[in-house]
Amino acid sequence: MKKIIAILIVILIFIFPYNTYALEDDEFDYEKEISDILSQYDFSSWQKLYNEETQNDIFTKSVDKLISDYANGNDSFSLDNVAGFVVNSAKAELKRNSFIIILLVLISLISGIAVSVLSDSDNKRLSETVSFVCCAASMSIITAIFSSLVTECVHTLDIISSLSQFVFPVLITMLTAIGSKSAGSIFSPLSLFLSTNVIALFKGIIMPLITGTSAIAIINNMTGRVQLSNAEKMLKQTIKWIIGGMVTIYFGATALNGINASAIDSVSIRTAKYAIDKIVPYVGSMMSGTYDAVRGCACVIKNASGLASVLILFALILTPVIRIAMLSLSFKIVSAVCESVADKRLMKMISDVSDLMGYLVGCILAAGAMFIITSGIIMATGNSVF
Repeated sequence: MKKIIAILIVILIFIFPYNTYALEDDEFDYEKEISDILSQYDFSSWQKLYNEETQNDIFTKSVDKLISDYANGNDSFSLDNVAGFVVNSAKAELKRNSFIIILLVLISLISGIAVSVLSDSDNKRLSETVSFVCCAASMSIITAIFSSLVTECVHTLDIISSLSQFVFPVLITMLTAIGSKSAGSIFSPLSLFLSTNVIALFKGIIMPLITGTSAIAIINNMTGRVQLSNAEKMLKQTIKWIIGGMVTIYFGATALNGINASAIDSVSIRTAKYAIDKIVPYVGSMMSGTYDAVRGCACVIKNASGLASVLILFALILTPVIRIAMLSLSFKIVSAVCESVADKRLMKMISDVSDLMGYLVGCILAAGAMFIITSGIIMATGNSVF
């Protein structure tokens, strides 16, 4: 019976011939396929955030063009432009901070001269009064500057949160489109956790700790009567442990979950390719090859989009990081120049606040590093099953 059915099938094939067309490798329009897939995604929210929040011209192309160039193997990122922007921004910030530097140096010199000239017992009270007035004037300037930096740091964290909310849904959609459903289901809650919980932790716990530590540092150095050095050290260590622990746990969880999901999706995709190749008669191998080509283009777009998102993040946080870093450097310059002649308490105050500015930079870089590691793992996922 089976032989009769097989003979009938062969006869039917010869009686009703059909034409089969195969697409040659050199006929596959890679750039057109990239353009067609790219047109299915909306990057307008990325572009809008970049236009509203950046104050630099590192990228002269639109986000769509940037992703398209990377997908087609064209490098749209110039290190010379970045280096030039960093140098020019640093010079501009130091020039802008020159008035603050001069003012703090003058106050420090007045304080030091007053302590040196009025150090005898008859003028001791006057010396303490002058020193206290100088410290109070410096405290007003330092507090105003530090408060503005805290506000800018919080705003930058909000920008990272907004970028995460715009970027990761698109990347996860691309990840799911190439067949990595398990990875997509894992990265979706992780990206939501980064854009909401992690940023809320930075803003709700670490920022108040940094602000409180700065207040303690100022009070501790205003007079010699209040000793809060140990409390200040404890808070600094607490901030370091919270940031370090949070980053380590997030990195570990993201990497392990990404590796596990990638392995699961690899098996699923290979099974699907085998089914297409072996089960579909005659044209299965051609269909499998076409699937690989289209999926390869989708993977390239996913990786190009992830790279573009990292570069956009870099452009968004570069300006505030330079501004905070240059103000910290300005305070260190004042401390170094006036250390030998000024009141030690005043120099200690300036130095401590300068160190805390580094914590603000650390918060921005830690949140940015979490964004980058998430984008990087999404870019790496789904590439090893061809």
